[in-house]
Amino acid sequence: MPGQTGDPMTFEQIFAICRRMLPFALIGGLLLGALAAGYSLIAPRKYEAVARVIVEPRTLTLTASQDVMSALPQRDPTVVDTEVEFLQSLAVAEQVVRDQKLVSDPEFGDTTPEKTAVKFQSAMSVRRAGPTYLIDIGVESRSPQRAAELANAAATAYTNLQRSRKRDATTEANKLLASRVESMAEELRKAEDAVQRYRISNGLMSVNGATLAEQTAAQLSQQLADARARERAALAELGAARGANVSLDSANSQMSLGTLRAQQATAQQEMSAAASRYGPNHPQYIAAAERLAQINQAVASESGRARSAVAADRQTLVADLAAKAAAASNLRRSLESSAGVNDAGLTRNSRASSDLGKLERNAAALRSTYEAYLERYQQTSTQLGTEQADSSLVAAALVPGKPSKPDLKLNVIVGVVLGIFGGISVATMILLFESHFSTSQQVEESLDVDSLPSLPSARSANLSVGGSSKPEPAETAAAMLAAPTDTFAEMHKSLLASLNRPVDGKPNTVVMISSALPREGKTTAAICLAAMAAHIGRKVVLVDCDQRRRTTTQALIGEPKVGVGEVIDGAARLDDALVQTILPGLTLLPASSLPTSAVDIFERTAGVERMIAALRARFDLILIDTAPLLPIADSRVLAKHADSVMLLCRWRATPRRAVEQALELLAESDAPIAGVALVQVDLQKQATFGYGDKSFYYNKYKEYYHSAS
Repeated sequence: MPGQTGDPMTFEQIFAICRRMLPFALIGGLLLGALAAGYSLIAPRKYEAVARVIVEPRTLTLTASQDVMSALPQRDPTVVDTEVEFLQSLAVAEQVVRDQKLVSDPEFGDTTPEKTAVKFQSAMSVRRAGPTYLIDIGVESRSPQRAAELANAAATAYTNLQRSRKRDATTEANKLLASRVESMAEELRKAEDAVQRYRISNGLMSVNGATLAEQTAAQLSQQLADARARERAALAELGAARGANVSLDSANSQMSLGTLRAQQATAQQEMSAAASRYGPNHPQYIAAAERLAQINQAVASESGRARSAVAADRQTLVADLAAKAAAASNLRRSLESSAGVNDAGLTRNSRASSDLGKLERNAAALRSTYEAYLERYQQTSTQLGTEQADSSLVAAALVPGKPSKPDLKLNVIVGVVLGIFGGISVATMILLFESHFSTSQQVEESLDVDSLPSLPSARSANLSVGGSSKPEPAETAAAMLAAPTDTFAEMHKSLLASLNRPVDGKPNTVVMISSALPREGKTTAAICLAAMAAHIGRKVVLVDCDQRRRTTTQALIGEPKVGVGEVIDGAARLDDALVQTILPGLTLLPASSLPTSAVDIFERTAGVERMIAALRARFDLILIDTAPLLPIADSRVLAKHADSVMLLCRWRATPRRAVEQALELLAESDAPIAGVALVQVDLQKQATFGYGDKSFYYNKYKEYYHSAS
């Protein structure tokens, strides 16, 4: 295939490949197009009716509560695609089968409802009407009336299924909610009972918003404050009473000393008056002094007695105050103890209140959830029977006036297109996996040897060779000589010209002609080349060294008397073995009629060399026709005696690997290789896709040959 060497393909190469693919594409397109047309003409007619529904994102509100299954979201393009997928599901088809009793229908009926649904589903098509909320539901049937009826039934089944889905969802939700409400009511009752029991067991019963412990704490706090105030007052009075002194003035304050004090004052005045009047020795003064002394003594006696009474009263008062203060202290301590006990109870109540709070919060949460479930249960109970479909029928299917299938034009177009692509695919596979040579360029790129000019087949070169489809080599050569300026002859001349080039600096006189495999067209090519060489005036001899087949000998002279074997053995002279053939100027050294056991005569090197030397002395071109290289070893032996080896390869027939192996064998024999020539080339096909070969331009120069002839 062109481009295999990694070089970028040229436009001509691409064009050549396209030309090669063209027949495959045309044949495939015409074949499948004809098949499609034939099918369209004999296939039963089917009619398609289409019903149109609209997906409504808006719903009519019949209840104030939210539906269990929400309406379709607005402005969401995927909603319509989802509904299309639902319409294409088996559920809608099964609903139509049940509604229309299609199991017994002659067109769609089958052994089971499931198989009938599958069959009907294949006849139903669902498509979205552009970027809208409209969906077209089409149904195909052999009857136009039945198609319209089933399309409308499919639309109705679709909307009914939507309502049914919502009704089932609402019913199921209502059952679940009823069960849940009942269980939650029991859970709530247990939670509230637990709160109440906990209150009672932990003394957390409250009055006017406060617990008994809190109310007791408040009362004890007030009482304790009052007791502490009274205790402080009693202690203050006791301290004051204990710190007071009993003085004379306080004794004089006694009623019993009032008179004595008055008398004492009077006596004092009288004594002072007698002293000033009479002097201290006056009896009146002495009497006044004695009276004053008596009175003073009485006052002193009375004051002592009064002090003793006051002290006794003071002790009694202090004792009373001490008792009062002790009572106040006892009361205060009692209240403090009671307050401590109550505080400990408050602490316990505080911890209990925390646990109670948890119980109350749990009960409150249960109540909130219960009320929510109860409300939702009441809503779903209200919604039962009010469900709405999210779609509605906007255009009922009409009875179609013409069949929708088969579409002759579409089927033919599709068949032609598929046929073209199929033909191109086949041609591509052939090009990718072909294992033969099609052009001289492929020979040079793949084998790394010179590519010699190609030789055409007689038929493609329009060579007139009698009426036989497989002419004999001698007949072909004769026809070529009869038209020496025609295409077939000129291409042989071109190959002869390429053989005139020296090989390793030596004249290319002895040319061995061989092939990798039998039936490559080697004999015809050798005879025609030799005949053309003789025609243009060269002294040429054709040596038939294919001792097993002897095709060249039999084609030119029949059975010889002596041949190559005898010459090599020395049993015959070269002149006796050389034969003039029926072709003008062509001399043949025929193959010997030797037994099969004597076919290894070419191993006799001395004899072969002597024969070749003798031929060189007489001819300027020696063409040796040998057996194929791969099956026979003779050719490898003879290659050592030739100036060059020309390997023939049948066009688009000989496997590449066979040619490669033949060249490897020649390389092992150190045989100089003149090149590889393609033979039996179809010039018409090569002019179509043989880019890389001179024959590709055959259509441009073929008229030149014809005009010359």
